[in-house]
Amino acid sequence: MQAVVLMIVMYQIQQAMYLGARGQRKICIIDEAWDLMIGAGEFIETGYRRVRKYGGAFITATQSIGDYYKYDASLAAFENSDWLLLLRQKKESIEQLTESGRLKVDDAMKRSLMSLKTSHG
Repeated sequence: MQAVVLMIVMYQIQQAMYLGARGQRKICIIDEAWDLMIGAGEFIETGYRRVRKYGGAFITATQSIGDYYKYDASLAAFENSDWLLLLRQKKESIEQLTESGRLKVDDAMKRSLMSLKTSHG
């Protein structure tokens, strides 16, 4: 049943994004996107590649930047993003991404990323 509901939601989003008024700005935000990268990966990839010419934007949010390197569709979404917003990541994740060359940062940026702290409340 979940797959059917997901397909209906994706269809509705596509209709609104691509067939709606071209002058109207639209946005699709997918939180916990790691969970949809397999089942809806093609939908997400297509959105990132196509939606800007229709006056729209796609935003995906995950807990780890490494989630974008697990699947072809999520990598395409990452590579077709105009903006990248990083919140606190594990130091190991930052090290791994910089060493692999996936995330290009200089020493100052790396220190800044590693110094981020969560402030509760």
